[in-house]
Amino acid sequence: MRSAQVNKKLLKDYQPFVEEEVIESIIELSRELKGLRVLHVNATSFGGGVAEILHTLVPLMKDCGLEVDWKVIDAPPQFFDFTKRMHNALQGKKDFLSEEDKRLFEKVEKDNAACIGVDEYDVAVLHDPQTVGLPAFANFGNCKLVWRCHIDTSSPNEAFWNYLNTFLSYYDAGIFTLKSYAKDGIAIDKIYDIPPSIDPLSNKNRMLSEEEMKKAMTKLGLVSGRPVIAQVSRFDPWKDPMGVVDAYRAFAFDYDKVGMAPPVELHAGTAFTAARFFQAKEAAGKFEGRFPFPDPFLAAQEKGMGYIPPLQEIGEEPLLPLVADDVIKCHNFSGHYLLFPG
Repeated sequence: MRSAQVNKKLLKDYQPFVEEEVIESIIELSRELKGLRVLHVNATSFGGGVAEILHTLVPLMKDCGLEVDWKVIDAPPQFFDFTKRMHNALQGKKDFLSEEDKRLFEKVEKDNAACIGVDEYDVAVLHDPQTVGLPAFANFGNCKLVWRCHIDTSSPNEAFWNYLNTFLSYYDAGIFTLKSYAKDGIAIDKIYDIPPSIDPLSNKNRMLSEEEMKKAMTKLGLVSGRPVIAQVSRFDPWKDPMGVVDAYRAFAFDYDKVGMAPPVELHAGTAFTAARFFQAKEAAGKFEGRFPFPDPFLAAQEKGMGYIPPLQEIGEEPLLPLVADDVIKCHNFSGHYLLFPG
């Protein structure tokens, strides 16, 4: 287990985005918690929503007078392959949970638990399935344990849920995006909810200048000034990339009926499974050339690929996310564009 580093953030910098009473109430509440020792543990310090949340939340908690550590578990690739399957299964995907899966998961949890000191913290917040088993192997002493679940577990694969639930009895509280996301029979007595939120000061959410937008669009090969239907997400079933293709199709049909032909492009990017990408590409290709529109544009932004295997060899292998600045080489497959780093 290793520590994650964060940049300094100040609560007062958020004053322009909220009512003054909100900042004052946070400051007032934090006085009662000053010096509280808090630990956050998750699977990664970069990439994904949880890391993004913690890069804002941890420094703001520190600014409020709490003593906060953020640690990331150490694990082999096979562990993350399994927890990705668990992540999907807890949202309802069919899968089989083997004894080998359990042994791998519990070994990693046990190895990382050795880094936790007795009564080292007053509160520990463990995020998502990757960390849920730590209390079974670590001696947290009198530390209050919170499981922060960022996915919908209301209709899970029963085998994976039953296994996960064996660890939840260790927790004093659970936090979900909605209380209804906690499945009936959950082994945590106290359930709370924290709705989704954004950091208005992050690069992702700040306003871009016209020059920045033009540069980004040009780099992706999108013609400046055209309307864009965009999805920026992983290519997995929970993000519904096929729904974006369907939206494009519905839009095209609608305008075809009334004889209009506004230029529209479809862009879907970031981390994905290659098979899911090509499924979306195939669906988009079914109406290629049928309308007076530019063909759907699907961009995959990847990191660390180096060698690009033939398409038939990619299969279900997951590819890693990266920022658009790393995309410098373009490959054209049947009229669609797949972007890779050089």
